[in-house]
Amino acid sequence: RLHVVGQVKTVASSNSNAINAIISSIEVDKEDFCFATAGVSKRINLFRFCDVCDGYEHQRQPIHSISTACKLSCLSYSKHVQNHIASSDYEGVISVWDVETGVAFAEYEEHGKRAWTVDFCRTDPRLLASGSDDGRVKIWSTNQAASVLELDMRANVCCAQYGPTNAHQLAVGCADHRVHLFDLRNPSEPLYIL
Repeated sequence: RLHVVGQVKTVASSNSNAINAIISSIEVDKEDFCFATAGVSKRINLFRFCDVCDGYEHQRQPIHSISTACKLSCLSYSKHVQNHIASSDYEGVISVWDVETGVAFAEYEEHGKRAWTVDFCRTDPRLLASGSDDGRVKIWSTNQAASVLELDMRANVCCAQYGPTNAHQLAVGCADHRVHLFDLRNPSEPLYIL
């Protein structure tokens, strides 16, 4: 049985409206210390669990807030570097942020349409996967300015996630109502389609 242990209410500014409070992504950091939210407000907001999980309703500001240029669709914390978080946005841009400074230290702009998903690899701290309405999955390395691999899914990409044990496993969910499982060492065909 589940029960609510805390609740955060967004503090509205005088010039905001209800649509700006839509949350499209919630992501927990690698230490389970804080969580980040993002959405159409063009902000990444960070909250500490200890501040909100004490059984009370809170109307407080986040501990950090990062302004972004576009509406955000997805967040992914690095599984290796505590203060790095990636975002995907409505313009197709994938950004990697330092949450302490609020600065994007990497931006990738190869998607032709809205990017719905981004995921940091669990085993290689440099790798990210992203997917977009352009029907493409891109694999990025924070060591390079351009994507290192592209998968043409021939359908809008809704989600992409690395497997838990190595950097070669990737699952991709598409608007074709299927899950495509890849071994990225041989990306020409999926291993399985569910």
